[in-house]
Amino acid sequence: MKHLTIIIGHSMLLAGIILTAGCSTKSDSSSGPTGSGTIPVVVTGTYSNVLINTVDVTGNVTSDGGSAVTRRGFCSSQSNQNPTIQNDTMVASGNGTGTFTGTVKGLRGQTLSYIRAYATNNNGTSYGNAFSVMV
Repeated sequence: MKHLTIIIGHSMLLAGIILTAGCSTKSDSSSGPTGSGTIPVVVTGTYSNVLINTVDVTGNVTSDGGSAVTRRGFCSSQSNQNPTIQNDTMVASGNGTGTFTGTVKGLRGQTLSYIRAYATNNNGTSYGNAFSVMV
């Protein structure tokens, strides 16, 4: 019986090794969600011209992550301290890398608003740091 247990144990170990060898994964940069590379790197810049319901903002896409930046701009919210393009107000401001500007409109007067830059490529969307401003 002892020999049978050892044989079964070795057989299970061998089966595990074979299964593992057959399930290799890519480790190169082309294994991203929809293409090569990573998400872009974007920095939220400064703001100016704060009016009753608008503010001008700057941003900078410092890296495209290996895939062209197809959208960039700013997102804002009065309730979400880290606004996103999914649930909050979005202002598009072109594509590609480099500095960009935009005017965030529709802000509520006498209300604290949170704003941050975003950039999107084939691998996903990234965000800069958010700042708050009272309009």
